[in-house]
Amino acid sequence: MRNMENCNRLVVSRASTAIYLILSAEGIRSRKVVVPANLCYAAIYPIIYSGNTPLFCDVDSDSGNTNWELISDSIRRSEDNDVAAIILPHMYGKCIPKHDIEKISENCRRSNIFLIEDCASSLGSHNCDLIAGSIGDYAIYSFGYSKTIDLGSGGMLTSCKDISRIKDLYCTLPPVTEEDHDNEHFYSRLYRLIRNNPQQDLGRCIWRSLLPEMKGVFVNRSDDVVLEKRINDRFDHPEEYISKRRDQQKKYCSMIKWNDHIRPYVYEDGDVPWRFSFFVDPDIRRDLIDHLLGAGVPISDWYPIVTPIFGIDNSTEDLSLAFPGAYYMQERLLNLPVCVDDVCIKKYTDAVNAFFEG
Repeated sequence: MRNMENCNRLVVSRASTAIYLILSAEGIRSRKVVVPANLCYAAIYPIIYSGNTPLFCDVDSDSGNTNWELISDSIRRSEDNDVAAIILPHMYGKCIPKHDIEKISENCRRSNIFLIEDCASSLGSHNCDLIAGSIGDYAIYSFGYSKTIDLGSGGMLTSCKDISRIKDLYCTLPPVTEEDHDNEHFYSRLYRLIRNNPQQDLGRCIWRSLLPEMKGVFVNRSDDVVLEKRINDRFDHPEEYISKRRDQQKKYCSMIKWNDHIRPYVYEDGDVPWRFSFFVDPDIRRDLIDHLLGAGVPISDWYPIVTPIFGIDNSTEDLSLAFPGAYYMQERLLNLPVCVDDVCIKKYTDAVNAFFEG
């Protein structure tokens, strides 16, 4: 476990760029990289563009996090076990339990597998004395929309390893342009459009046709010294953001009238809520989403299973059997924003309560 204050770090354009740089700098190519089936789609593309193949594993149905048993099961079921790296997210701001991540780290060392902790949504989270991002070979962070520290864009990677090769590679990426910003927003809107219309079956075709163009999201923003300073300052002093998220999580929990059809996603004392997440019975989930959207509530359903985009059959039956934990989360979990004012929290919780009281 490394000392977070003394680790090497590099501010990059986005967290997915950090993944691309790590895999490329370590010479990982034509190998497999293990990722959870519910990992954000943006973290999968750098695996593909670095010349590798994602190998999806299941997650725990309570937390959305994975563990070594689920990872090793995925490796055993693959055509070969040529795994070079594991990308391990701490989902929803919930730090993976210390005993689980230590077991993953130990097995990675034994098998010469790189461990990349994805802390895009978990900056500052900890379990016991283990801080998210402190045990892997690398850790990546995001400062984009709705992340623990939302600066609109930007990412970071940290490591105890020498990262000079990564810095050199970053300098070879093309500089960011306005067109890059437009494309990024377009891809995000398109993904949400596809996700919010589950009855359509064009998603896989659309993403496959766009795949050759999406490498453009890996760009260099090293000339943006203002953003770099803001990221470094807030990374070193995240206490205000962490405290606000924890306080608002408690407010949400106290204002929603829980019942047999809705229950909170459980955070432990050291966790830093990414959003306010809760479970809803799958048979009423769609109706609740429509009700909340109609009331002007920005409800979201992150993170769904992303395997259909990358070539795995997207039938409900196949996903529920292949990834039962991730499927359970996909069919039940919803999230509301934090870092909003108290008026918004009251509006959102009133709308949730009204649905069940109506």
